[in-house]
Amino acid sequence: MMEREFYDQDLTIGTGAGDATETVLTPDRAFGTVQFPAAMTGTKLLVELQNGSNGTWGAAQDAAGVQLEILFSANAVKRIPDGAFGASRMRFKSDATQTAARTFNVHVES
Repeated sequence: MMEREFYDQDLTIGTGAGDATETVLTPDRAFGTVQFPAAMTGTKLLVELQNGSNGTWGAAQDAAGVQLEILFSANAVKRIPDGAFGASRMRFKSDATQTAARTFNVHVES
């Protein structure tokens, strides 16, 4: 049996409108979770993806064209939607401007 590889990263969303987290490298990853902080302005994280390193990010969407999102719940661990995997890079944006920088943990594995 092949050993699973995993990667944990703490990410921060700044206080500016439209701020995004740092990039999570996701090649060969198939599963992931987000652990939310105790407080966050807004109700969800929006998932964005990038292939290659051309700098263009796009909204991660399901088969119906609906943007993938993760609903906020204080201190909860939530699964990243399966449709977010397959691109080489992933990042997150909040649906609202943060009143303070928010740090949360992302865990991805193969």
